Amino acid sequence: MDMLKFIEDNIKLAFFVIITITIFNLFVRPIYTLIKFRFLNSKCRKLISKSIVLIFVRKVILPFGLISIFVAIQQKYSFIQFGAKENYNALVISILALYGILYTFLQFTISYALQSQQDKYWGQSITRMLFMERLGFGMFRSGVFKLLLIYAVVYPFLSRAILVIINRGHLNGSFAEAFWQVCIVVIYILYVHLFIRSLNGMKTMYSVQERRVTFLERKIEEEVIENYKQLLDLSYEDRTSQFFLKSLFRDLDKLPKEEQSKMLMGVLRGVFDSNTHNLGYEWVMVNKFPLLQKKRDIYTPHYLHKFFNDLYYEIDNRDIELNIRDLLMIYELHDKSVSATLNEFHSEQDDSFINKLVKVYSTHNDRIFDECTYFEVPAIIIKSLSSYEDIELLHQNMIHRKGFVVIEKVERSKEFQMNHYEKKLVSSYDRYLTNLLDYYKSYVDELKKRAYSRFWKSLRSNFNKVYMNECLSAFIYEYIIDLEYTDQNKKYVNFMVKQLDYKYRVSIIFYHLLYPSTSWKWQSDVPFLKEIATSNQQNEVFTSDLVDFVCHTIKNIGNIGHKIEDDLIRWIFHHRKIKNLNEIIVNECLSKNMTYVKLIEFNYIFSDYRYYLTGFYDFDFSKIHSLTHQDWTIDFLRDVLRTPHLLNIEFFSSHLLLFCENICYLKRHLVFENDFRIFFINRFFKFSEREFNALLNNNYLCDGIIEFLVLHLSDKEYEYLINNGEHSRRYALRVKEIIYRKNVTINDYISQLVGQANECRKHAIPVMKEGEILDRLQSLLKAG
Repeated sequence: MDMLKFIEDNIKLAFFVIITITIFNLFVRPIYTLIKFRFLNSKCRKLISKSIVLIFVRKVILPFGLISIFVAIQQKYSFIQFGAKENYNALVISILALYGILYTFLQFTISYALQSQQDKYWGQSITRMLFMERLGFGMFRSGVFKLLLIYAVVYPFLSRAILVIINRGHLNGSFAEAFWQVCIVVIYILYVHLFIRSLNGMKTMYSVQERRVTFLERKIEEEVIENYKQLLDLSYEDRTSQFFLKSLFRDLDKLPKEEQSKMLMGVLRGVFDSNTHNLGYEWVMVNKFPLLQKKRDIYTPHYLHKFFNDLYYEIDNRDIELNIRDLLMIYELHDKSVSATLNEFHSEQDDSFINKLVKVYSTHNDRIFDECTYFEVPAIIIKSLSSYEDIELLHQNMIHRKGFVVIEKVERSKEFQMNHYEKKLVSSYDRYLTNLLDYYKSYVDELKKRAYSRFWKSLRSNFNKVYMNECLSAFIYEYIIDLEYTDQNKKYVNFMVKQLDYKYRVSIIFYHLLYPSTSWKWQSDVPFLKEIATSNQQNEVFTSDLVDFVCHTIKNIGNIGHKIEDDLIRWIFHHRKIKNLNEIIVNECLSKNMTYVKLIEFNYIFSDYRYYLTGFYDFDFSKIHSLTHQDWTIDFLRDVLRTPHLLNIEFFSSHLLLFCENICYLKRHLVFENDFRIFFINRFFKFSEREFNALLNNNYLCDGIIEFLVLHLSDKEYEYLINNGEHSRRYALRVKEIIYRKNVTINDYISQLVGQANECRKHAIPVMKEGEILDRLQSLLKAG
């Protein structure tokens, strides 16, 4: 029976223990863990860790209060028993022995940590953090533990003297012994606690080697960030120094390359990110209680702006590997920090947020604010732009800056009235846009493959395409007309015009064709301008609004507005597709200081490929009146030859053929015209032997006719040049004079002539004929 009762009692006890453990694991432990996690990651923890009153309560009052309770219980119930007093010295020695072992272990750990490369994180020892935070070694540095240890060691040797003092102080005589016994128990409990946690910490020690102790790294990050927050305060107090930056980069220099960027970004985020550090507030003591109040002397926006500029300079001068995302994050922190302090910063004029923002980002001299640099990209970021994606990230960052609200207002409404500071901010954004378009230029091939861009929006061509807003379109239009003529810029322009409404493309074409100055290379590339006009793959209608828009945009361009009248633009629109060419149209064209060639070019650009100008069947050339009082037909040929490559296009070559059928050269043309192409492009022109002899005898043979004849030396009808005795000799002398004057060899001379001829008449002189001309000319020169 006794055995059964014993088993029954043990079963009840085991069941009670199992139920207790189950309840603890299912309910108590999860709740405790949740509360602990939330506390460690809450602002309340930071409040407690910074409040002097709460620190004093936690580290002094609470421990001594608990010890006093245990001492009182010991005095009354004597629940702690150490046996005879002769054993007290052995207890003290064991405590000191354990303390010595602990000290030796710490020394070994420190030595190990100094030798291990895996132990460092952000320049701090992971092992130190493990011992102080995870294993609780920090408690052995506390004043309470030191007091307990000293009393525990001293009491057995001075117990009589202590009792005399206590008796004289009218205290209970058992207090000293009870306090000593509690001290011994507390110390042993701390040792046992440390031993148990050390066993659990062995796994963590192995993880240190594999860098898998993220919770310790997070602790180190928090500790380092708190330290740099204090350094920032010191730097602000003494603004002539740079405690923060000097300390930061000095610590970074000690780290491996792969950790430098991580620590730099972690510190900057921790110090300046609004989620972790409010620049406008601080903890202050009010009636001995911590409260969150506004700082009386917050960081000024000018100080923070200068701080980040110094930071960019330091990063640029050091070999710290930051990618574009990291740099843009710093740029974003720059904007957020300055903007946060602007909300608290009061200027003398009580300006608006935008006005204060522009003042901070404006270079100023003697109180005169110059250009605003708010949208100016730091040089370190520009150097890091290495791909299309980098540019996209840059623009994404820009449109989320605080000052972009002004740009959005301008883009939404043309009636938005800007003050002086808002205009400066918009000018800063315009300069940024110019640079942004330059950045995209290098990746135009990649842009064409994309379906969407943060700046260009939809990149797919379709009939329902939504073009860029008017503000951006106008800016891109001005950017295009200022571009230099290069092959890369041609590809870029071809891409950009597809993102613009048709009216902007028409305006670009009119600008380049009518602008009489440095855009000549654009002006001469008529096929490319036609490509711009037809790039939308739609049949656009030339409405009166479109004509008004072109007149308005060209007039607003300061460098040419006074040269191109609205009347001329409207007249060109009216005659962009000539169905019946007559003398009135040509006379109107010439009277408006525009060449007939230019009119043909407009017809070519705005006509489809199957459409050609009508001929000169009922055209009276004698009714054409040139303002230069010269023969307009020769002026036309000269104008055509300014862009000879156009004559290889069927539209122009066919019209020239019809034109040349109806003209003839006068004697003054043969005498004074030195460009042989004037005659060569006219397929109907023949120069007879009689005319040749007459001009040669009167010394009227000009360079143009001479070189025209050189190119026909191999033709049968011009054999009189070879077999004409004295005339042939005199002709050879004139050719020699030209070659000597040009200072080239005979071969080079012929190559140049043939090249010019073939440029205005495709394949006019094939290679074989060029060889025949060279042989004939060499024979002629030898004979002469």
